[in-house]
Formats: sequence, C-alpha cells, structure tokens
Amino acid sequence: LASPLPWPVDMVEDESGNAYVSGLGGTVLEVDAAGQLSVVAGGGRDIYIYDFSRKTFSRRTFGGQNVTPVWSHDGAWIYYAALGGAAATIWRRVADGSRDAEPLVSLPHRIYLNTVSADGKTATFDYSHAQSRSSDIGTIALQKDAKATTVVATIFDDYNSRVSPDGKWRAYENIESSRSEIYV
Repeated sequence: LASPLPWPVDMVEDESGNAYVSGLGGTVLEVDAAGQLSVVAGGGRDIYIYDFSRKTFSRRTFGGQNVTPVWSHDGAWIYYAALGGAAATIWRRVADGSRDAEPLVSLPHRIYLNTVSADGKTATFDYSHAQSRSSDIGTIALQKDAKATTVVATIFDDYNSRVSPDGKWRAYENIESSRSEIYV
C-alpha cells in the first residue's frame, strides 16, 4: 500500500471493525459510521483521511500539532484541535478537502477534542487545569470568542467524554480508584 506517511503502513480491520495500522504498535484509527473513511493523526501530527475503497491516504492538515480528529454526524466535516504551546484552537475542514480549514474557537489551554454535537454548534473536550494538573471535561460553543464551560471536574483525571444520542446522558472515564472506570 503506497502511503504519504513517513513510514510504510498497511491497513488492517479486526473482527469488530476497528482499523489498525501495522507498524505503529496497533494504533487505533477513527472509522466513520459507513466504515469507508478513517482519520489518522500520525507522523508530524497531521490529519489524514484513509479511503478504504481506494486504499489511499489524503492529507488534510499541513504542519503543526493537529490532534483528536472527530467526524461531524453527517460525515461532511472533520473537526480537530491544533495545539500551540499551552493553548489550542478548534478547527474544521470539509472532509473531501475541497475548501481550506477554518478556525472556529481558541482556548487558553491544550485540549483534546472528544465530540461535536449533531448540529455542529458545540464541542466537548478534555483539558488540564494549570492549578490541579488533572484532566477535566469541558464544552464550548463553536464560535469566535466563546467561553468554555467545565462540565466534569474532580481532583482525579476525567476524560473521554461522550454524550448519548438523545443528549440526556454523559459517559466519561475517571481514575479515582487508580484504574480507569466509566461513569455515567
């Protein structure tokens, strides 16, 4: 498989439909609901899309530290965090690459994007407080100058938040018991 990445790769799917890249220690890729495309944050921290039908990669970001890509619910957009020092900006780009990426909102700390709402107006993310050094969960409107709201904050690490499809429940991981546990 020819790859634009700086290392040789092969795409492998296990029986559960999870995609893996051989040669990267089993790094899990994000697969969309149709199972046709996957997003990779690899190499120099750029975002790539993998087309399973054509077995090709397409680069979507160029330089910087671009992390935690998330698909829009309709599969038309890719949202991601671009890290810069102690800050981050949430960007979005049309998945087919036909338009340039656009910055949506900047935050004063490093974040790792978890989800984007079905209407594309709100994002959920993990971030670290400078004071506590623990990871917490926040939300933010995806518009310029929006302010983040903390939704889960404990003295322990809270991360990997997901909201139920009906928007009534939130599940997340916490390591209060010295091991990762799921809370709802």
